[in-house]
Amino acid sequence: MKYEIQIMPQNEVTTTNRDWEIAIVRANALHGQITGLTNQIQNLEQKRWMTAVVLGGLLGRMKSASQHGDFQKLFNSKKDSPKSESWFVFDKRTAQKYMKLHREVLKRARKLGTVDVALIESGRRDARTLEEIGRLSDADSLRQAYFDFGVVTPPKSHGPSTIDDNRGTGKPQPIADPEEALAARQKSACDEFARIMVDLEAMLDTGRLPLVSQEALAEGKDILNNALRIINALTNS
Repeated sequence: MKYEIQIMPQNEVTTTNRDWEIAIVRANALHGQITGLTNQIQNLEQKRWMTAVVLGGLLGRMKSASQHGDFQKLFNSKKDSPKSESWFVFDKRTAQKYMKLHREVLKRARKLGTVDVALIESGRRDARTLEEIGRLSDADSLRQAYFDFGVVTPPKSHGPSTIDDNRGTGKPQPIADPEEALAARQKSACDEFARIMVDLEAMLDTGRLPLVSQEALAEGKDILNNALRIINALTNS
């Protein structure tokens, strides 16, 4: 693959056709900072989503500089230990979220007109750039930034059940119609399932699963296997 690409901050490095490998290394390093696999930045939780914005811009420039289909080849689908300088260490879905976050951040920055858009577009990841990005949202985590900028749809919130339990602070109001009661329970179950999926997806995207203890993973595996068995039975019926 031999295409020119701006991989570093503007006006700092003159790029050549050999910079693809450097771009991949930089993208993987930024992803490592986002997922907490390195200790290169302080206050990682707060700066994680800002770093994701920078990485999204880098990936967007790489994609724009690629010929059709070549950008997809940078995502290794093989399980054999890929070289980090040849493949992204994250998947295509994660990359798409990074790029969408970058686009939405720029869209909001241009609309507000109160932040330095050119600085955000520069590709830098210094304190000044992160400060400008941070002015666009009060998010203190990558997940919240995804919600705030519309990258991921947040789970719907709902009040306490008023069907057949007393968990609410107010007095439950029974639903007389059995069909309405069933519909309400189905909606509650769908909302709860959506929240679980969002939380699990966020853990996968931020690379936190390897940080979970072996004991917790074993227990979670049993729960997930039981859930998958039921899901397969329901979807195949």
